[in-house]
Amino acid sequence: MKHHALVGIWLVLLPLAFSTQRCEPTRRPSRYLIPDGYVGWVNIYFEVQDKPPLPVEERHYLFNIPSTGELQTSSRLVGGIANDDYYYVDQHGNRHKLESTGWGDGGMIWAETTGNDDRGNVYERFFVGTEKQLKDYGFKMDKREGRIIEQASPRL
Repeated sequence: MKHHALVGIWLVLLPLAFSTQRCEPTRRPSRYLIPDGYVGWVNIYFEVQDKPPLPVEERHYLFNIPSTGELQTSSRLVGGIANDDYYYVDQHGNRHKLESTGWGDGGMIWAETTGNDDRGNVYERFFVGTEKQLKDYGFKMDKREGRIIEQASPRL
């Protein structure tokens, strides 16, 4: 009897565990190529008429960020979970991986956000630099939630 009860519990809990892991859909990962030494906000605008779509490299959308830090594409912003890659790219095309970490862990990618600006443009935005550079450059925090809510010094 005890064995049947345990089997019954597993038959209920196992599907439940798998279903909760799929709450947010997966998406194609992105690869961001950033000019070597760039520090500041990166702003990517989506669904911009007369701009090229994003190319694909090794199953990743490829974002070639110009030295201005602003990229426009006709591609749509796709939501979901993925393992994105960030690289500094030198003048010879060599890539140096940049890490996106939590506070105090030495990362170089911060404050990744998406949304619509006041003109209705769909954007993705993140900061490239050290944690200290992010704090020096300026941003505003939501103290209750402990997250960045907007950049104080936009590069737009």
